[in-house]
Amino acid sequence: MPEARVPDVLYGDYNPSGKLPVTFYASDSQLPDYEDYGMPGHTYRFLKEKPLFAFCHGLSYTGFEVVRARVRFVRLVVKVRNTGHRDGTETVQLYVRRPGDVAGPLKTLRGFRRVDVPAGRTRRSVIRLEDRTFDWWSNETQRVQPLEGEYELLVGTSSEDEGLNVLKYKYKG
Repeated sequence: MPEARVPDVLYGDYNPSGKLPVTFYASDSQLPDYEDYGMPGHTYRFLKEKPLFAFCHGLSYTGFEVVRARVRFVRLVVKVRNTGHRDGTETVQLYVRRPGDVAGPLKTLRGFRRVDVPAGRTRRSVIRLEDRTFDWWSNETQRVQPLEGEYELLVGTSSEDEGLNVLKYKYKG
């Protein structure tokens, strides 16, 4: 892709594809106590309310949607459609959750892939499901390690709940 200049972005001659590396809270009431170092309420992983801008939110001169996500062997295969009239690049994101873990995170980013998608077209993206994808806190061993069990794979273009596709997955180690 050609090097972008600010005027090119402002006039729509270049389509940016950056993502926010943090969560923007909607109000200070969503911020946990500054002296509380516990995780509840901190970051996208534990925030239950809707933020102003979600972790990995991005802007583009085109639109994207995840039209299909499925697991094939140990790979997550995702189809992304460019719903707009301009070519663009989207970042497919994989979040993981353990539904039975009430103390654990609501979701945690475990993989991502950038994919170039021409206007009006659909492209495939693949994220490998490795053992470390299922690293979780073990109360038994008191450390983070791959844990066997039931998971949910959440696939989308940001951490925003409304746009995530949910797949059930059983990790067997």
